[in-house]
Formats: sequence, structure tokens, C-alpha cells
Amino acid sequence: MVINMTVTLSPKESSPYLYNLHRTKAFVKSFCKLDSNVQKMLDRTIRDVLLVAPFETKMLGSPELKGKRSLRRGNFRVLFVICRECRKLDAVRLNNCIDCRNRGENDIMLFVCGHRKHVYEE
Repeated sequence: MVINMTVTLSPKESSPYLYNLHRTKAFVKSFCKLDSNVQKMLDRTIRDVLLVAPFETKMLGSPELKGKRSLRRGNFRVLFVICRECRKLDAVRLNNCIDCRNRGENDIMLFVCGHRKHVYEE
């Protein structure tokens, strides 16, 4: 099972990524329910897209999903927010980001992942 989405670097190395990922309990729970092949695929996609260019993903339009974005890979989706954007859109309370003040401008919060038929219901 792949859950750890951090890169271990030696003390002399700096992170090659522009953004920092944080996971909610709901994300970890939904991720653990997925098949190991899907977990690996999503892990790679998250690293390749979210850590480099998260603004190239789709912004969700419905009022209850205000501030959230969707990363698409096949039939699977990862719902997340870019903390700077969430604060700018005044969606912190809606997205229930309790520790928003502790998050930096380049932080990304992963909320849930799963099949496209069910991920928007959670």
C-alpha cells in the first residue's frame, strides 16, 4: 500500500517540487480502499502533476465544491485544494480546513480520491 507521498532527501538536497502535499484522514481512508495498482497510478500522477503544476487541473464549479480542484486520471479523481487559492476564494470554512493558518502559500490539501462515479458524493 502506497500512502507516503513525501520524498526523502539527503540533508544537502533541496526539494525538486514547488508544492507541499498534505492529506486529510478522508483522503487516506479513500486511498487505502483502492487497488494497489490504482494507488501506484494515482501516486505517480499526483507527483507528476500536483507537485509541479497544480493550476493546470480542473477547478470545480458547483457551490458545495467551491475552491476544490479535480485531478483526473482515467476513471479516477483526486479532489484537492491549493491553500493559497482556497483562502483567496474565501472557501476555508466551506472546505473545513481547520489548520488553514498553519498552511503555506504553496501547500496543497488532498481531500478524497476514488472512482469518478462516487468521489463527488463523499
